[in-house]
Amino acid sequence: MYKLNSILTFFGFTLLLISCGGPDLPEEVALAYEKLPEQIDFNQHVKPILSDKCFICHGPDKAKVKADLQLHLPELAYAESHNSPGVYSIDPGNPGNSEMVNRILTDDPERVMPEP
Repeated sequence: MYKLNSILTFFGFTLLLISCGGPDLPEEVALAYEKLPEQIDFNQHVKPILSDKCFICHGPDKAKVKADLQLHLPELAYAESHNSPGVYSIDPGNPGNSEMVNRILTDDPERVMPEP
């Protein structure tokens, strides 16, 4: 149930990433995708979800940031990883290369985000 809730919670964000094509989505996400607005805005649609689910570890408070990743500004969220060159948390043009999408959709309890 947690996995389903995580996926559905991030459906808006996933739309942003898959707008140019992307990974196969679970059926629940594909159905939610159909209900999304035609145009997604980072501040209006994506940032509130990230704030609720991710900012405790990846928000504006530098003292609490984990994995050297901040998601509160698009330019930080879209930047190449400092720890892993060639890896992008969010790669809007290539969702298959987006570590966040991989972490949200994984079945691996050691890698899944947000942490249970």
